Amino acid sequence: MPNNKEFIEFLTDGKFSLLQQKPVCVKGVFVGYESNPDGKFSFSTHDDQNINIYFENKTFRLGLTKEQILRHNEKFCRDNNSFLLVVTPKITDKSIIEDCIKDAGSKFFFKTWNEIAQQLHKIEESNPSFVVSQFLEYGKLSKEFMNMQPTNDDVNIYIYSLINKIEEKIIGSLKNIHIDSLFKKSINIKRRKNINDDNIDWGRVGYEYDFKNAYKMWFFYGIYFDDDDHGIKFKKKSESEIAFFFDIDPEKRDELKENSSLKSIFDGFKKQGIEENLFNDMTSNKWRLLAYRIPISEFGEFSTSNLTDNLEKILNIVFSEEFVKIITKS
Repeated sequence: MPNNKEFIEFLTDGKFSLLQQKPVCVKGVFVGYESNPDGKFSFSTHDDQNINIYFENKTFRLGLTKEQILRHNEKFCRDNNSFLLVVTPKITDKSIIEDCIKDAGSKFFFKTWNEIAQQLHKIEESNPSFVVSQFLEYGKLSKEFMNMQPTNDDVNIYIYSLINKIEEKIIGSLKNIHIDSLFKKSINIKRRKNINDDNIDWGRVGYEYDFKNAYKMWFFYGIYFDDDDHGIKFKKKSESEIAFFFDIDPEKRDELKENSSLKSIFDGFKKQGIEENLFNDMTSNKWRLLAYRIPISEFGEFSTSNLTDNLEKILNIVFSEEFVKIITKS
């Protein structure tokens, strides 16, 4: 394969500077030992070290265990120049490797198949290789390595959000927002659900406020994490969103729709990123009227100030004088 040196340095997180362009030794699957890695490659470095990298590869059908990794380490990696590379399809397996490091020291390298595919894709673009191209094609066709296609990172984003507990961080910041202070006194709103309450309903968690008017409206601001009830598909597959939903009693929809000025107002909302479900079919769920959503990977810093600024921007659009005049009409 072209650029063996670059690829090996990638696999070992840049820890070593290879002396040669290729490994000095490559060995296949080990057999007959109490612990059997999937192979080994060796190379020399510029500072005269002879390094052995044993490797363990996993697919979705064969899960990773801490016990197996520690057995490999105990059998083959006890000297200072031997290490273990673990490759799996699941980013969540990194926590297993982190546990192994706590028990046995920094003897491990970890990569996902998606990371390897991206690196190989980069190498293959500048130095085309039949073997590499066939390997990448196999990954896409067989789906053996999920997310192997370099441009498809949907699942990794969602897993990342779970592992790093991003939702909990957002909720912590949301709790410090003083929503009531963002409204003019002339607007008649009342909080009906506090984020501190047990209010995980309809695939979302956050604040809910009633807007006292003849159309029985209310709005939500918080995290939208399950699109099943709302019927509004995530902008990025499987990725939670910071969301504002403005809802209406379904029995009042036709009455509201009769207002001749509303279509042009909603067209103005659309230009500012507000989705509407009165004249357009955003969802078959008739409770939803307006929505403003940002995938969590695009939001930026999840600070209270950023979340407040985002909500204030939305409220300034939705509670425009024109729209408020229509929905407060007796």
